[in-house]
Amino acid sequence: MAKLIFEKELMDYKFQVYDDRPEFKCHEVKQVHGNEVHLISHEIKEGDALVSPHDFKVPLAIKTADCLPIAAIGVQGVAMIHAGWKGLENKILFDKKISSLMPTLFFIGPHISENHYEVGQEFTNIFQNQNNFTHKDGKLYFSLFKEVTNQILSYYPNSLVLDAGICTFADENFHSYRLNKTEKRNWNILVRK
Repeated sequence: MAKLIFEKELMDYKFQVYDDRPEFKCHEVKQVHGNEVHLISHEIKEGDALVSPHDFKVPLAIKTADCLPIAAIGVQGVAMIHAGWKGLENKILFDKKISSLMPTLFFIGPHISENHYEVGQEFTNIFQNQNNFTHKDGKLYFSLFKEVTNQILSYYPNSLVLDAGICTFADENFHSYRLNKTEKRNWNILVRK
């Protein structure tokens, strides 16, 4: 049975994280670490984000095990986004379906922190902002949070960015692929109150 391990109230919504698939029905996508965005439907499509009007009845779900789960709340609706480094490289947040929502709030759920996200030197060619990297003990670390915040504020300059402040690698309540190659996923859910 899935256990609720995190909850945050966001205006008319709740951002929840379960340690497994919750028992209730959810809209979801078959995630592929890309930048495809879909409107909610009963069909499960390949992609990494769901967009919905405000009055959705069935919760929206995104699965993660270190990547960024992002809830975008806008004037015209909401989105749940799965953004790993590939999604950020391919600018998933700039998709027209997301920008058409006129987002005003982005909430970043539990994800791997910079202190635990070691990357190769090739990342500096992909992501040009050197402030998103730290060097420690001869190793290179990358901040997904800093990168996503920079992207959000460059494209949606009047929006607010909030962070759960939880590292999936460091907090044993969450699944982390980097920690132990788990096949389990954190189920990040956006529910209307």
